[in-house]
Amino acid sequence: SVHIEFLPLEKGKYLRLKIDLNDQQLDGERIETLSLSGSMVQAYVGTYYSEELASVYSISYKNGKLLLSHRRAEEPLLIKHEDEFATGFSEEARRWRGGEYARIKFLRDRQNRATGFLLSMPTAWNVRFRKVDMLRN
Repeated sequence: SVHIEFLPLEKGKYLRLKIDLNDQQLDGERIETLSLSGSMVQAYVGTYYSEELASVYSISYKNGKLLLSHRRAEEPLLIKHEDEFATGFSEEARRWRGGEYARIKFLRDRQNRATGFLLSMPTAWNVRFRKVDMLRN
């Protein structure tokens, strides 16, 4: 028997589901074709700081790709949903994280400006990074 459960709506859409297939649990994610416009890209570009990790990450835009840079590498960001990206596909990431990838979910203020992001990976969830230029305001 198969049981499918659509998880709660996010931004007006079902983005995730759980499947129970003969007592085997599977997770699914909606696949969307999304592209970034110039104004969207500029909202993400900047320097971000995590107090928890005392670490700085930068997001830049080069050769048509949004890139995440940190002390170990520069990795492409793959858009998954609006304001949500995945990374960890570079050769460097496969070497030091065993092929696992990270998720980045951008946070916005009331004026709809990107103010930071939450970084999640298998070893840590929702580590908060704040956009450095937003800290000065």
